[in-house]
Formats: sequence, structure tokens, C-alpha cells
Amino acid sequence: MTWAGFIQLEVVERGNYKRAEVEDWAKKHGLVPDIQVIWASQKKWVANKYNLLAEDWDTAQDIPEDEMDVYEVRGTIIPESDDGDEGVLVKLKNGGCNVIRRINR
Repeated sequence: MTWAGFIQLEVVERGNYKRAEVEDWAKKHGLVPDIQVIWASQKKWVANKYNLLAEDWDTAQDIPEDEMDVYEVRGTIIPESDDGDEGVLVKLKNGGCNVIRRINR
């Protein structure tokens, strides 16, 4: 999703973050409206959760590891975005491929 999409979803629609808070992240990390960001985690089941609909998150731990869609990505971690579930936002590099490798199969 784009940074603008993140703000629309997480700030405006869900109210998970305050606008002033994410504006500070934008200044600190060079986040502009059209830059791509993605939720990520070092834990496979948390990373896979971000591929699921919110209503299916409680089943994330029940998915066998070999059925998960989990990838290692290249980008800059936005540590201030910690979602409390061991996930953080990653600013992807512009241009080129940000996927390094699939790590679950």
C-alpha cells in the first residue's frame, strides 16, 4: 500500500494512530504519499496474519507453516509504528524488487 493509503486506513478509518504521530514518522523517515509501505514481522505467523482478512486473524496461528505466504523484504523499518503484535511498518525502496526470497517453502 502507499503511505497515503496507510494514513487513510490506519489513521482516518481505524483510528489506530494519530495524524500528528504519523506526520512525525513521515518527516523522520522521508515518507511521501506515493511511497510503498508494508506491514512486516520477524515472526512468520505474525507476518502471515497481514495477508489475512482482519476477521481471520484469530486463526493465523493455526495455519501450517508450509501453507503461509511469507517473504523476506528489503526496506527501512519504521520502529515507531510497532503495532503491539510484533509487527512494524516497512518503507519499501522505490524501484526494483523488494522481495528478497520466500522463506516458508
